Amino acid sequence: PVRAAIQKAFDSNTGFQEMEVSMRLYLSNEKKDYRDVFVTVSGNIVEVDENRHILLTINDITTRHEMHLKLEEEKLRAEESDRLKTAFLANISHEVRTPLNAITGFSSLLETASTDEERKEYIKIIQTNNDQLLRLMSDIIDLAKLESGTMKFSYSDVNLNQIFYNLKNIFQSTLAINSNIQFTFKPALNNCY
Repeated sequence: PVRAAIQKAFDSNTGFQEMEVSMRLYLSNEKKDYRDVFVTVSGNIVEVDENRHILLTINDITTRHEMHLKLEEEKLRAEESDRLKTAFLANISHEVRTPLNAITGFSSLLETASTDEERKEYIKIIQTNNDQLLRLMSDIIDLAKLESGTMKFSYSDVNLNQIFYNLKNIFQSTLAINSNIQFTFKPALNNCY
């Protein structure tokens, strides 16, 4: 690009200003030692003894260019972080809404329950969703601990049947309010850990 700019300068008899380009500067005649730099090149046509020449001014802006690239990378990282946080908040609001809808819906149904068995089932579903909401809040706190590096892990057995039963209640309670979809849960194994 510099050669093309020089040729254009001679052809049009005008100079050029601060063309940013990368260059390889050789530090010895053998061209074994070199350094890649980023520079601005300006050229002005000058006449010496009635001959036209071009006077080139070269400024090393490698540090400025590297800083600019780092700032661009940081900007992209910040934008990605912002996008991920927005997606996270949207997901969390959905996750919080699910048990809240169940708690609200079954609390309303609890008032109209005709039998004690029905009331007990609604109370159990409300408690399950309340527990789910508390676990979700705990997970959010755990995520903050993970990001800050203060998370401590504790490993234990879990009852898969209970997890699937709770999931069935969450989805059934949410959909039962708005539709006629019925969920059924049949444990495959007893005491499945």
